[in-house]
Amino acid sequence: MVLEQGELINAVNPYIVKTMNDGLHVCLPDFFGAEAFYGMAFADNVIMSAVEDVGAHSVKSYDELSVTVGWNGLEAPIVRGMPYATVKYSGKTPSLR
Repeated sequence: MVLEQGELINAVNPYIVKTMNDGLHVCLPDFFGAEAFYGMAFADNVIMSAVEDVGAHSVKSYDELSVTVGWNGLEAPIVRGMPYATVKYSGKTPSLR
């Protein structure tokens, strides 16, 4: 979740998320394939960010089933099997793309 720019995907089922420096990128995966193979594509279904710059991300806390990622003024709890994606805002203007 914190290596490089955060572009590695994290499968938390049913979603795939990326914790990028501009916010939380969420994807409900789309499968494609043919008779002999199947693949899964990551598409930014929603990007939860802020109008203002949020800076780099970091892990605030973690345990066996969850991790909380924070930015400047944003915090996202990421939990295995989460039914929805959440970002908590503090002093920032929400931006959903």
